[in-house]
Amino acid sequence: MNAAPATEIAEIIDKCPSGALKYELKNKNNINIEFAEKDNSSIAYDGNKQIGQCHFARLKDNWVITLTEVDESYSGKGIAKKLVEKVIEHARIEDVKIVPSCPYASNLMIGNPEYSDVLKIV
Repeated sequence: MNAAPATEIAEIIDKCPSGALKYELKNKNNINIEFAEKDNSSIAYDGNKQIGQCHFARLKDNWVITLTEVDESYSGKGIAKKLVEKVIEHARIEDVKIVPSCPYASNLMIGNPEYSDVLKIV
């Protein structure tokens, strides 16, 4: 017998109409975001399982974010934002600008003063 993933169980409990069921996810901080320089990406892991990535292309003094994706079962947990912010963190270290060409990165960065130092709009 296989156990259901914790996120699946949490979704079922959340649908309890009386609200009588309560839960706490014990391993909620087990998500790790790594910068993979050789792959031009940041990658999210839940334990050893890859659950998301933010990929960019290097073009001279710019990094173009081309893709940000997270496993559907992890959506709404802020992982995509953390993936983009990991790329931003390293862009600041390397003193390069970011062109957000994927829709998620574009919506996150454009108009947000927090990212104005690395944002390049073309």
